[in-house]
Amino acid sequence: VLNPQFVAVDKDNLYVSEKTTIHVYGLSDYRLKSTFGKEGEGPGEFMLYAMVIPMTDALLINSRGRVSFFSRTGTYIREIKSQAGYTARVYIPLAKGFVGQGNAVESQKFFQTYSLYDANLTKKKDIYRYQIDRSRDKINPFSILMYRINCKTYQDKCYLSNDDEP
Repeated sequence: VLNPQFVAVDKDNLYVSEKTTIHVYGLSDYRLKSTFGKEGEGPGEFMLYAMVIPMTDALLINSRGRVSFFSRTGTYIREIKSQAGYTARVYIPLAKGFVGQGNAVESQKFFQTYSLYDANLTKKKDIYRYQIDRSRDKINPFSILMYRINCKTYQDKCYLSNDDEP
């Protein structure tokens, strides 16, 4: 692995995403167990990135505009395409649906958003919207990356925290 982008761990495995490829390593010996994923728009393929979220019985993979489900060893199960297109880019399992984190631009104002989605990734309601101060961008064009609203789910509840100080 030369350029890891996302790392996730469950009780048995370490998952390392490198663009659209996911490497699965065993935690007991750190040996490579499997590698899966490639760039594309078909079943089992990913666009731009593949972010792994281990679940109890499967892996949820976020990839631009959709969520794919795989076995813990990398066997493709199914996918759901987002009704929101690319506006919600990360989906986190919550109860029988998802929390979606995304971005919105309205009247030249930039927002980071969190919304509730059903099991088919249909947006149900916004739960949080945070306006990003883009005036800092003139000094540092990457300042948008310094704003962090952290989202965690636990026992079917969503917790958001704001770490917006760069």
